[in-house]
Amino acid sequence: MGGYHDLYYINMPGMLNICKYHIIPAIYRLEIFQQYTDYQTLILDAIREPLFFLSDEKRIMVWNKSAEELTGVDRKEVLGKDASEILQNGKDDFKARLNAEHAILTLVSIRGNSYRILLDPIVQEGKLLGYKGGIYDSSQGILKAFPRKYLEVVISKSPVSILVFDREGKVLYSNQAIYTNWGLNREQLDFFNTKYNIFLDKQLQRQGIMPSIKRAFDGKPASTLLRYEVPHNNGELQVYWLLAHLYPVLRPDGQVEFVVLHFLDVTEQKNLQEAYTSASEWIKLAIENKDLGTWEWHVQEGVLYFKDGSLASQQFNLSSPDDLTRASLMYQDDVPPLIEKLTDLVEGRTQIVEAEFRARDDDGNWPWFMARGRVVKSDETGRPLRVAGIHVNIDERKQIEQRIKESEAKFKDLVDNAPIGIGIIADEKLAFVNKKLAEMGEVEDRSQVLGVNVRAFIPDEERYKIFMERYRMVTERGEKAPLYTTQLKTVKGNIFDVEVLSIPTIHEGKRAMQVLMLDITERKKTLQELARSRELHMQLFANAPMGIVLLDEQFNVNNINKGFEKLFGYKLDEIKGKSLMDFIVPPELAEEAERLNDITLKDNIEYFESYRLNKKKEKIPVLIYALPVKEGGQHFGIYGIYIDISKRVQAEEELKTRNLELDNFVYKVSHDLRAPLASVLGLINLSRLEQDNPSLDYIELIEIQIYKLDNFIRDVLSHSKNLKMSLSVGRIDFQQIVDQCFKDLNYLPGASEVEVEVDINVQDFYSDRWRISEIFRNLIGNAIKYRNPEAEPSRIAIKIEKSKNNCLITIADNGLGINKESLPHIMKMFYRASEKATGSGIGLYIVQKAVEIIKGRVEVTSKPGEGTTFTLTLPSLEHLRGVDGEVVC
Repeated sequence: MGGYHDLYYINMPGMLNICKYHIIPAIYRLEIFQQYTDYQTLILDAIREPLFFLSDEKRIMVWNKSAEELTGVDRKEVLGKDASEILQNGKDDFKARLNAEHAILTLVSIRGNSYRILLDPIVQEGKLLGYKGGIYDSSQGILKAFPRKYLEVVISKSPVSILVFDREGKVLYSNQAIYTNWGLNREQLDFFNTKYNIFLDKQLQRQGIMPSIKRAFDGKPASTLLRYEVPHNNGELQVYWLLAHLYPVLRPDGQVEFVVLHFLDVTEQKNLQEAYTSASEWIKLAIENKDLGTWEWHVQEGVLYFKDGSLASQQFNLSSPDDLTRASLMYQDDVPPLIEKLTDLVEGRTQIVEAEFRARDDDGNWPWFMARGRVVKSDETGRPLRVAGIHVNIDERKQIEQRIKESEAKFKDLVDNAPIGIGIIADEKLAFVNKKLAEMGEVEDRSQVLGVNVRAFIPDEERYKIFMERYRMVTERGEKAPLYTTQLKTVKGNIFDVEVLSIPTIHEGKRAMQVLMLDITERKKTLQELARSRELHMQLFANAPMGIVLLDEQFNVNNINKGFEKLFGYKLDEIKGKSLMDFIVPPELAEEAERLNDITLKDNIEYFESYRLNKKKEKIPVLIYALPVKEGGQHFGIYGIYIDISKRVQAEEELKTRNLELDNFVYKVSHDLRAPLASVLGLINLSRLEQDNPSLDYIELIEIQIYKLDNFIRDVLSHSKNLKMSLSVGRIDFQQIVDQCFKDLNYLPGASEVEVEVDINVQDFYSDRWRISEIFRNLIGNAIKYRNPEAEPSRIAIKIEKSKNNCLITIADNGLGINKESLPHIMKMFYRASEKATGSGIGLYIVQKAVEIIKGRVEVTSKPGEGTTFTLTLPSLEHLRGVDGEVVC
C-alpha cells in the first residue's frame, strides 16, 4: 500500500481482508506497529462497534473511536497499558483465563462503569498474536454480544442491508442481504452494483431526502426514514419502509473517503404501527358494542353490578362467594370453580380474577361469558373492598371451540388412519406414530417405540447426519425441510425405502418435527427394473447394426442411433426436430413415405424394400420396417428401421450377370466346340474321297482346328480356374514369366517374326503368379495374333517398373489396333472387335477378372493401324505373405 489514497480502490470485502490478514496481525508486532497505525485507525474507527486489541502480553494496542464514545476513555490514556489496569474485574483476574483456544465473555469495570467484554484469541500459523475484544453496555446480554464475533460475518452475512458508496455516489460494495432481503435477480443485482448512483435515484429525489444524503457525502452522519418500491421477478412492485443511516468514512485529512449506508427493513414495524392504530379504533368501537360490558363488585355492600353489554342493568347480592349458589342469574353447573376463584380473591391470595361461565341475559338465554376483574380498592389489611372488571359474550367462541374439538377428534382419527406414515419427533425421540407408520416399521405395539431415539431406526451414520441437519433446520430455524429419499430400519431390522417431508410443529409446548413418510420400496424396485429395461433398450437402440430413427407424433426426428448415422451420414443435431422428407426420402418417393406413416399409426407393422438417399445424395437400397410407438394406449411416435441391403442387391445383380454370362458361355462353348469339330469331320470326309493319296493339306487343316479347339478349351479352363481358385501370393519373377509365355505361344503363326523388347526394373514384388502369367499369356498372345502384316517388323514392347507401392506394367504392340467404337467392349466375354478376330473372345475377359482379383486396374489405348497399349497397375500383396513366403487366401 502506497498511502491512504489506495483505500479508495478497495471494496468492503477487500478492506475486511486487509484488516484480518495484514493490519490486525501486524499491530501485535511492536517493531512494525507504527507503519500500520494510520490504516488501522482509519478502518477500525469506521466500524460502529467498540473494539480493542490486546498483544500476546495482554497490553492494550488498539482502542477505536467507538470504544472511546462508549466508555468516555480516550485512547491515549489506555494504549500500551496492561489490560488489568483499565479492564478491572472484581471477582477474578480475567487475564488468567485467556488462552489461545477459547473466547471468553465477562463483566469488567472501566472508570467505575460496568461493561461486558468479549475476547477472541488471534492465532496465525499456530502462534498466538493477541486478542480481539468487543465492548458492550452491561445492559446488553450475551446474545447481543456474540453476533459481533467476526466483523466479516457481520458485514457480509448480516441480515441488515449494507452498502458502500464512493464519493461520486456509485456502489463500491453491497452485502448479501441487499439481494436476499429484496429478492433481486441476477440482472437487477448486476445493474445495482455497476450502474446505480444514489444521487440519480428518482425515488429519493421525490421524497425530498436528497439533502440528507448529500450531507453524509459532505462528511456528516445522517439518518432518515424512507419509503422504497422494488420491482420483483413477477413484475409487481414491493413497498419497503427503510430506516437508513449514512456514515461517512473520512481520510486523515478530513476528506470523505467513502460513505457507508446501512438500513433496516422496518416495513413490518410500520405495518404493525398502522395495525395498532386500527386496532385501537376497533377497541373503542368494541367497548360501545353490547357484547362487551363492565361490572363492579362492592364487597362490603355485598352487591354485584353489571353495566353495559348484554348483562346491562343486572345486579344481585353477593356478600360472600357462596352466595353464587343462590343466584338465579348464574348457570349453576359453572358456579363451583367460580366460587373457588372469588374466594382466593377475597382472602387476598390474588388480586386478579378470570373465569368463564354461563349467565342468563336480558333475552332469557344462557350464553357463555368471560369475565376478568382486578381489585381496585382494599382496606388496611389488604382485603378487597371493590373489584372492577369487564365481561364479554364468548358464546360464539365457545361454539367454535366445540366444533374445533369435534374437528380435532376427526382430524386425529384421519391422521391415525391416513394411508401415509405420519409421526412427530421431539427431543430426537418418537413422540407420535400413526397406524401406517407403525405398519411400515413392523411395530405391533406403538407404545413400545414412543420415547425411543430415532437413531435406532436409521441404518447408518451418514443417513443419521443428514437427518440431524434436517432436524435442526425444522426445530431450530422453523423451516420446512424439502422432500427427500432415504432408508429406514424397522424394529425387526429390515430396511425399507421412504420419501420424507419434514415440517415444523409444536408438541407439548416445545418445537418438534412432524414427518410425512411414503413407503417407496416397491416403487423403487419397479423404477430400478424400469431403469434397467430402459438402459437395455437404449443399448439395443444405440448399438443395433441397422439404422433406427424415432419419429415424434408430428413425424419429425426425435432420435437416431449409430447405425443410422453410419448408413446415411447424418448426425442427430443436423436433423433433430426435422422431417426425414427433407433428408433421406427421394422426392419421387415422398408419397410412399407419407402413406407408410399413416399406415403405421393405424397399429400396423409395415416392411418393404425401397431406397433412400444418404448425405451424399447416393441411393441406398434398404429394407424398411415401420413400427408404432405407444404408451398408455396413446401414440407418441414411430420407429423406423432401415436395413442396408446393398450387398444383397449387388449380389443379385452379380448373379443376374453371372447367369447371363453363363447363358452366353453355354451358347458360345457349344457353338465354338461344335464348329472345329464339324470342320474336322468335313475334312475327314474329304480325305476319304481321295482314297488313293489323301492330301496333307487336310491334315494340316485338321491340326489347325484341333489347336483352335485346344486353345478354346484352355481359355475356358483358365476362366473357370480364375473365378474359383483362391489367391496365392508369392514372389514374382517377371523375366521368367515373360520368357515362358513367348515359349508357350511359339506355335502361333508369325510368332517367330515378332521383335520383342523387354525392360524389367522390379525386384521383390509379390502377387499371384498364376494370374500374372495368365494376364501376360493373353495380352502377348493377342499382340501376336493381331499383328499388322504391313508393319515391318512386328514389335512387342514390355516395360515393367516400380511406382511407389505399385508395379506399373506396359505391353505395347504395333499391330492392327482397335477402333474407337469397340474399345469400351473388348473386356466383355466373347466379344470380338473385328471379323479378323480368330480367338475365343474370353481372353481379355480373363485378364479383366484376374486384375480385379489381385486388386489392380487395367487401361487400354489403341489406334487402328498403329497398335494397342495395355497399362496395368498392380499393388504388391506382400502384406498377405505367410511365414513360408507364400500364402493362399
